Amino acid sequence: LGAARERLGQYAEAIENFERALAVHRELRNRAQEGVVLNNLGAVYNDLGRYDRALEQYQQALAVYREVGDRRNEGTTLANAGFAFYKLGQTAKAVEHYERALALQRERADRPQEANTLTKLGLAQLAEGKPADALKTSERALALHRELKDRYGEGRTLDVLGQTNRALGKNEQSLAYLGAALSAMRELDSRAGEAA
Repeated sequence: LGAARERLGQYAEAIENFERALAVHRELRNRAQEGVVLNNLGAVYNDLGRYDRALEQYQQALAVYREVGDRRNEGTTLANAGFAFYKLGQTAKAVEHYERALALQRERADRPQEANTLTKLGLAQLAEGKPADALKTSERALALHRELKDRYGEGRTLDVLGQTNRALGKNEQSLAYLGAALSAMRELDSRAGEAA
């Protein structure tokens, strides 16, 4: 119920639902589900722009996942924490968390999550003032999104490549990537409109 409330933008209700679920899972000593709920709470706080509070939830979730050996959710939560650090302007910590997430995602051959994390890592590297690293990372992300036929991820990554090339002073490449990103997003918007 908390996830549905979050998707509807009913954040106060989502937090209330997740906190009730957390209390139940703690009472039942269901540690694995406790970690899931903590991660979900962190996501709601991210949506609200309360990144410090989100990080508190993510740190608790990570402790649970390590205790129960849930490496898949540990990787997801590390990436979520990386996003919160990025939004707080703590790019070195964001990069560190994304790299740790990538190690777990690669260990599990979770290619969709790896592609998404690479895109976010490239953006964090760019914000950290390392456009050459961002370029390499984003090129890997783009190849993976294309291999997976993930047009949305491809569009997001093309945008990061546009920003990265601009930072490197490669204006023609920047415009080409940004134009391709815009085309990808328009294509997806058109498909969404057709589906409605």
